[in-house]
Amino acid sequence: AFEDKKEEWICYTKFGGAMFEMEQSFSPFNVVAYNGNYVPFKYDLRKFNCMNSVTYDHPDPSIYTVLTCPSAVKGVALADFVI
Repeated sequence: AFEDKKEEWICYTKFGGAMFEMEQSFSPFNVVAYNGNYVPFKYDLRKFNCMNSVTYDHPDPSIYTVLTCPSAVKGVALADFVI
């Protein structure tokens, strides 16, 4: 809900296991809508590796593992279910 109130607010957030507080003089609900995401404003595309392609590195197949059944031997699985 949109609020256009001019009053003091204290917003609390948790980051890295620590609590922070911020004071502001407007309502945190004074938005109508937001469409987007947080993206870096500058990114070195030479560090970017497209998934499902072998551009310069092949992704480890274990990133597609959704369920695994470990065995008694460390590092060895009885069964892996992948997508």
